[in-house]
Amino acid sequence: MGIGKKIRLVILLLFGLAAISILGLQVFNRHQVGIFTHYSRTQVKEAAHAIRDINETHIYWVAYDYGLWDGMVDLAAIADTTWARENLGEVLYWFDLSALWVLNLEGEIMYSDIEGCAAMLPDTTFSASLLTKLYEERYVSFYTIAGDQLLLVQGASIHPTGDEYRESDPRGFLFMAMCYDETVIGLLGRLTGGEVTLHPAIPDCPEAADLSAAELHVPYDYWDEEGIACLAFRKNVDFAQMLRQNALLIMVIMTMMAVLSIALLSLLLRKWVTKPLGTVGDIIAQNDLSKVSFLKQSGKEFRRIGILIEQFISQKEELRIAKERAEESDKLKSAFLANVSHEIRTPMSGVTGFAELLRNEGLTREQRMHYTDVIIKSGEHLISLIDDVLDLSAIESGHVKIRKELLNLENLLLELQSFYLQHEQVREKQLDISIQCEPCEKGVVVHADRLRLKQLLMNLVGNAVKFTEEGGVQIGCQVHDDGYVHFYVRDTGPGIPEEYHQMIFDRFAQVHTYYSHEKKEGTGLGLSICKGLVELMGGRIWVESTLNKGATFHFTIPANGEA
Repeated sequence: MGIGKKIRLVILLLFGLAAISILGLQVFNRHQVGIFTHYSRTQVKEAAHAIRDINETHIYWVAYDYGLWDGMVDLAAIADTTWARENLGEVLYWFDLSALWVLNLEGEIMYSDIEGCAAMLPDTTFSASLLTKLYEERYVSFYTIAGDQLLLVQGASIHPTGDEYRESDPRGFLFMAMCYDETVIGLLGRLTGGEVTLHPAIPDCPEAADLSAAELHVPYDYWDEEGIACLAFRKNVDFAQMLRQNALLIMVIMTMMAVLSIALLSLLLRKWVTKPLGTVGDIIAQNDLSKVSFLKQSGKEFRRIGILIEQFISQKEELRIAKERAEESDKLKSAFLANVSHEIRTPMSGVTGFAELLRNEGLTREQRMHYTDVIIKSGEHLISLIDDVLDLSAIESGHVKIRKELLNLENLLLELQSFYLQHEQVREKQLDISIQCEPCEKGVVVHADRLRLKQLLMNLVGNAVKFTEEGGVQIGCQVHDDGYVHFYVRDTGPGIPEEYHQMIFDRFAQVHTYYSHEKKEGTGLGLSICKGLVELMGGRIWVESTLNKGATFHFTIPANGEA
């Protein structure tokens, strides 16, 4: 295609775009006229109904309140004008009303206070049929014509004070009224920006369909739901002037839109692309997860990037924690190996040393017995150490099996008490070993692994005896309603600082070395084994302790052997 054809094609395209734009502008203007007309009518209608609702609600609550009054009950029975003037004389002024009537059940007016257009009401306003309706429904609301003004009337039945729901029979009737005078009509005119006039009732009060004006009629009904009057609202609109203004406005808007489009495009590129990319760089460089929330709000693509970065940093943090744990575990293992080496060397030295002494033929019988006892105790200590290592290894590898059997808790605790009362350290320190099985019933039986449960309690009691120099150790249990058995071992030892309450259950940890210069024998595996066994049995273990105030170790297991 030649250049001329291209130019003509471009001109035709521009002409077509211009024609479409003009046509679109005309359609838009017509659409705007319809919208404006509809909006004007809606605005007028909402303003008229709002004023009507406000006035009706206002009088409703005044009539509701004054109709529940023992004094009004008396006034409806006996026309006490002195009481009425003292208590009702300022009601019209207080609540901006035009009239107030109190009637007895026969329809006789016992008291009235009237001003303005209400004075022009006919005598037949409070008819027998109206009073019957009010008697049955307790409230009525209607409009009527008084002279050349519209009058809003609200009626309420009179009941004694405290009869909030008006359940008793009415004792009389209270009517209050408000004139739609020049003040109210003027307020409606200012709210709607047009002219408001009162007309006699028009059948169905139809809305006008005049494109040169926004006009409608709002009906006001008498108590028998027949139309009594209409307020006519008219708002003149110069649509020709509006169209010219719209055309000029659209040209200005289009020019402004071109400028704003460039600015907006630049702003959006910065918001949607430049800033999120910069945030990605900041997050990666600074590991600042607080900015990920901004990425997640910056669109689907950057939301995905934010999630990936969050996962990356989270994994990085997990790797860092895992590395620290591995380093800490390595340190603990080193300490454990050094400790185990010492613990093994000590009993082995006892075994080999005293075995060598037994070769001496000049030993007395007592000496041989003493050396033999030392060898046996050293061997037992060595076996206990090996058992701990094997138990922990079996627990961590999942090779420990829990075997459930019927178990008498009281007998188990008595057995432990009897064993530890003969324990060498207990006798040397003169410690008291007691048991507490309340509120357990005597002879209570549960399903549990006797061997592992006894191992648990012996580890805890052995620790308590090792660290308690005076006082005693209490072993207790309770059967809870939730199906769990709660065991505890309480001592009067040095206690454990709160910051070490979790650490003591870690492998190889000997917490007393952190806050005490006193060295106790052991590998730091006992409480780790206890924790592993408790969790295998479906329970949990924890400690309560304060430094220098003793410690209490607790653990729970299911009473029926099932977690």
